[in-house]
Amino acid sequence: MCSAGPPRRLRFVALHGWGTNGSAFSAKIGALRTELKHEADFFFPDGPIELSQPPLSVPPPLHPRGGDQPLDPVCTRSDGLASAAALPPVSSSSSPVPLSQRTASLVPVAPGGRSWYDFSRLETGESATYDGIDACFTALAAYCDALVAEGGPLDGVIGFSQGAVVAAIWVARRATLPRSMEIRFAGFVSGLLPTAPELRGEVRTALSRSVAPPRVPHVGAVAGAESTSTPPLRFATFHVLGETDSIIEPRRSLDLAEACLLPGSSTGEDGGVSTSSRSAVWDHGNVFRHPGGHVVPSSCRKFVKSFLAKNGAPASN
Repeated sequence: MCSAGPPRRLRFVALHGWGTNGSAFSAKIGALRTELKHEADFFFPDGPIELSQPPLSVPPPLHPRGGDQPLDPVCTRSDGLASAAALPPVSSSSSPVPLSQRTASLVPVAPGGRSWYDFSRLETGESATYDGIDACFTALAAYCDALVAEGGPLDGVIGFSQGAVVAAIWVARRATLPRSMEIRFAGFVSGLLPTAPELRGEVRTALSRSVAPPRVPHVGAVAGAESTSTPPLRFATFHVLGETDSIIEPRRSLDLAEACLLPGSSTGEDGGVSTSSRSAVWDHGNVFRHPGGHVVPSSCRKFVKSFLAKNGAPASN
């Protein structure tokens, strides 16, 4: 009898926060990548909008290891190998908004800093619009197409800050996204629901449903076969939040966690997590709290590994 081969390595797309890039995020989650070195590969696309350029103007993608010269598009795997294509440039036909209204003053823009979409702000500081979010997903779809063609299906997405917003929209839209973007895990670090009202409503509504609309056959189905099932929208998510995060306050991360983990629960007067739900979310086993701020703490690495093992991912010795 032939023994089974080693389990397939998990494959995650990792989305950086506003003002950084894929290379920086690779370093930011270095402890997690090391913890999962036997189980997973991570892929680090750059956001399609370079913040050092005029608003809505996007140059060729930068090399993911840094540098200021456009190079052939590559992506860095956790094992250091180049893989697949970087996000193609996108542009928006929206009317420009002053850059001062787009930027988050508490988050400095790093050299080569990028964004997943442009945003205008209300006087309250909340984002009124997310310009270019659809173009962002068009670019991500092309990126995932290349990854899947090269190495097989993806398993999940991990997003930090603005990248977590994109990940939340990805989860909410996954029933209508291309097959290459099918996932079964999502991780949110310093995450939040979209603040643009229309998108926030879309995500909340989608996450409150127990199943998604019918769609094309899942990855692994026979080519050309019709799908007769409705894949569940609910799937495994984990949430990491900093108790002293002054950029994405814990209550905002709890709002996203509540939408994912406690669908249909009541909300407070401000539309966020109600007092009763907050306690349930705060103590949920898929939520990791740390005493730090707007960071990816190295202390969450065991939590993430345990989450993956609990939800059907292979565990290493």
